[in-house]
Amino acid sequence: MAAQSMGSHVVVLLAFVCVAGPPIACAVLLWRLDPSKRDLINHTVVPLALGASVPPLVTRIAQAVFGLPGSVFPPFLQSYAPVPLSVWTGLIEEAAKAVVVLAVFAWMRRGFVDALDGLVLGGIVGAGMALAQGLVYVEDLAPVAQIARITPGTLLTTGAVGLTQCAFTAVFGASLGYAREAPRRGFIPIIGFAAAALYHMAYVALGTLAGAPQLGTAAGAAGIAREVADWIGVMFVAAAAWWARSGPRAARDPAGLRPDRSPVVAGGRRVLFGIGACAALCAAGVVALILAGIPERLAAAQAGRPGALRITVELAKLGPNHRPVQETNAFAPGDVVGAVFTPAAVPAAVRIQAIWLRTEGDHAFPIAEPDLMTIHPTATAHPRTASLTGAPTGTYVFMIAQRGPGRALHVVAAEQFFIE
Repeated sequence: MAAQSMGSHVVVLLAFVCVAGPPIACAVLLWRLDPSKRDLINHTVVPLALGASVPPLVTRIAQAVFGLPGSVFPPFLQSYAPVPLSVWTGLIEEAAKAVVVLAVFAWMRRGFVDALDGLVLGGIVGAGMALAQGLVYVEDLAPVAQIARITPGTLLTTGAVGLTQCAFTAVFGASLGYAREAPRRGFIPIIGFAAAALYHMAYVALGTLAGAPQLGTAAGAAGIAREVADWIGVMFVAAAAWWARSGPRAARDPAGLRPDRSPVVAGGRRVLFGIGACAALCAAGVVALILAGIPERLAAAQAGRPGALRITVELAKLGPNHRPVQETNAFAPGDVVGAVFTPAAVPAAVRIQAIWLRTEGDHAFPIAEPDLMTIHPTATAHPRTASLTGAPTGTYVFMIAQRGPGRALHVVAAEQFFIE
């Protein structure tokens, strides 16, 4: 028992490092991009902490008031959500983060003078939101850490993909900073917030469309776009670093003072070109890597349409020889949970995943690496068995799914069960 307990502590610690590391590293890097700002507490720790606390709280309250599915969990795991997210999630989250950005802007107004200042602040607040999402995942993982078989690569991806929050909020922050460069353009922050909210809402919509196999080719295209967008936060950090080294920061002397306004304004006007060009190059590289898989992805979306593949699932308690002894969906903590799934209609050879999920409210996460297998037309009526042991009390789902474009899951069959 002591060994198991130590193992669970190691799993939770590893999960914390992997999902918290990227947002914290992103915040520190953004802080370092501005040589005139050396106050780590005021310019990094405070915005990061506010971003990790205020927006998640406001988001949860707003979603509860309007009856929307909860969204405070890593974007990488949103494909497992029992209830698809609402596109209004993007508006709510951006409004919550904008409140923090405006508060910090008012607090540090005298040192907040150009677009890069706003971009850095927005990115750090977004990193705080990403950190909160990762910590929610660690909290959900802790009760099942002893049986979780999740690779460090999956955890690191969960943290890195969360940096999309940085890119969303940086759009509003940069517009707020640019308005400081050009006081007569006070409408720019309104446009910036609208762009950030629409950007975020489109990101959520892509995930929803990618998980709708009945849309066929459109689902495949949405999935590919979402796969590129998942890494837009990493692209943003790279673009910000490039711009800081080649743009308006070069106009500052070692003391951090601007010799005149004109170079800074000119640099501010290059923000769209600099970040856009770098992001476009990064996106082109990602697209090039996945171009070879487009035909297969679109074919998978077509094959996943309702009725094309049918699999029946029955849950049962397994005996010592791993054979079903009692069909049920209510188990005791010491039981071996078995899922017997039988292909009923297989139009063509297709790869599926057998996934065990733990559910918490409106979201869920896998507690083990999915079992990948290929089902052939000749496998009809041949049952297969998957098992789960050592799970603590809670609500779980066993799911058979096809992996579609952009990591979207096309659910073929699912059964809920309880351990109590």
